[in-house]
Formats: sequence, structure tokens, C-alpha cells
Amino acid sequence: MIRTRSQLAALILPVLLALAACREEPPVHGPLRQEAYVWQREWSPAVRDSIAEARDLAGLVVLAAEVDFRQGAPRTIRIPLDAAALKGFGRPVGAAVRVHAFPGRFADDPGIVRHLQGLVRDVAAEARAKGLALAEIQMDYDCPESKLEDYRLFLVSLRQVAAPVPLTLTALPAWMRGRRAFRTLIEAVDGYVLQVHSLEPPESPGQEIVLTRARAARVWVEDAARFGRPFRVALPTYGYQAAFDARGKLIGLLAEGPLVSFTEGIVVRTARSDPKATAELIRGWTRAHPRELTGLIWYRLPVAGDRLDWTWPTLRAVMAGRTPPRDS
Repeated sequence: MIRTRSQLAALILPVLLALAACREEPPVHGPLRQEAYVWQREWSPAVRDSIAEARDLAGLVVLAAEVDFRQGAPRTIRIPLDAAALKGFGRPVGAAVRVHAFPGRFADDPGIVRHLQGLVRDVAAEARAKGLALAEIQMDYDCPESKLEDYRLFLVSLRQVAAPVPLTLTALPAWMRGRRAFRTLIEAVDGYVLQVHSLEPPESPGQEIVLTRARAARVWVEDAARFGRPFRVALPTYGYQAAFDARGKLIGLLAEGPLVSFTEGIVVRTARSDPKATAELIRGWTRAHPRELTGLIWYRLPVAGDRLDWTWPTLRAVMAGRTPPRDS
């Protein structure tokens, strides 16, 4: 049968519309599941009290190990899991392994790979011995974009070691520029967290310091959704101080910790997460968010005595999409 151009168009158009509908999932409405990181290296009474107060959170991810390569050989710190506090929390708990910048390639250093595999194995074994069923082991490694394939191959082996505990990772928005490399990376693990905040040192005391730009965060979330894999978003609650010498040169960044006295001539700028802008993000995502965005994870859990982190009243308000009072 010979068909006219208009007849062919009438037949093809519905097919094209159906394909487009398959590609573009309608947004999801309603509140997102919310968790928080516990990033302290010491389980102090204040940390335990904060976990007991975390009744609004659906889960926690606690720092269990940290590996630093800045002095050559790996320096590893293990933070034992506080079984009593985490069991008392009564909701899913994951363990994070933080790996600082590694100068080489995992494929070229089997000794480092074995070390990290053993570390993950030890974290999983400790949880089992303490009666904790980990929801995930999360790798936190700021991999250079040029090494994503090397990181993927490492994660494939690490996932086997972590099993049956799911292996997840934290991902940086810049990684999405390499579309194929990012896709294969997130397919190698059981889930990922998109970190839309960054601690980028300012170049001068007068430079604006922004931890999260709301517009960029929304764009990154939409971009991540196009890969079709479920993910969570990490949002900041923390702050830090940047110290500059008399010539305006950055001399150091300070986060939580003991108070530091600066000599005369030192200029200190304090950067804090913006509750108002973040609350607007939460309201927007509550109205509509991509189906692939499954939850939020706050960095980090408020603890009494923190000078630069949000308080619980502030976090609770922002979690609900409300701008908190200034004095909270």
C-alpha cells in the first residue's frame, strides 16, 4: 500500500510521542526521605545525644574509616561503630569510608587496593559482630575526572568485598561532564549520592563564599536524573573559616575544632550554609522532583557545641522547607 506523507506522519507521530514519554518521566510530588552524616571521629556524649534527638531523620551514615595519602604511605584512622547509640536510633545506618586524594592509579598499585579492600571488609565485619545490619558502605573519594575509569574498576572489586552490604559512592557534579564515564561508574555500584556543595578556598578576603548555589544544584539534579539511576543529594549544614594574611593571601581553612587565636593583621572570613536558600530548594523539590531523586542527606548532624554547624531547630525548619528564625 502506498501512503501519502500526511498518512505516514499520522502513523509515526504517536510512536514518537510515546517514545518521548518513555524518556521524560513525569516529576514526583511530595517530601523526600532525609538522612544525615555523622562525621565526628569521637563518639562523645554530645554526639550520642544528637543521635537520640534525630527522630525526624530516616537514616544515618557514620564515618567509620579515613585514609590519608598526603605523606606517602596510607595513614588509616578507624572510628569504631557505637552499637548502642546506633541500635537506639532504630533506623537504617550506613558506614562511610573517606579516602583523601590518591596520587596514583588504583590499577597500578595492587597493595593500596588490597589495603582498602581489607578496610571495607573490616568495617563490614565489625558491624556484623556488633549486631548492626549496615544499609550501605559508602565510598567518599574525590576522584579526578581523568581517573573515573580507574575508580570504576576499583569499585567493581570493592563491591564484591562489601557484599552482601550494598556499596555506594559520593559523586561530584563535574563528573557528569564525561557522560559515558559517569554512566559506567554509577552502574558499577548499588547507588550514589550527588554532592552539590563544595568547600572551595576563596582567593581573597573580599571574594564571595558560597557553599551551595541553589540554581546550580537544581540544574545538577535534573542532569543526574537523565542517567536514569536512583540517587540522593547531599546538602550542607556546615560552615568554615578562611584566614588571610595582611597581603590577602589565604593561609588556612578551619572547620569545627578548638578555637584558634589569630595574630594581628590576620583577616578571618566565616562562610556558613544558607538556611533560607536551602529551604527554598526543599520547597521546590517537595512540589516536584525527578523520579530518580530518592532522598536528601545532610552534611552533617547537628551536635551541641559546634560553632559553625546548624542547630537542630534550624535543620528541622529547613527539612520542612521553612526559613528558620535568625536566632535559631
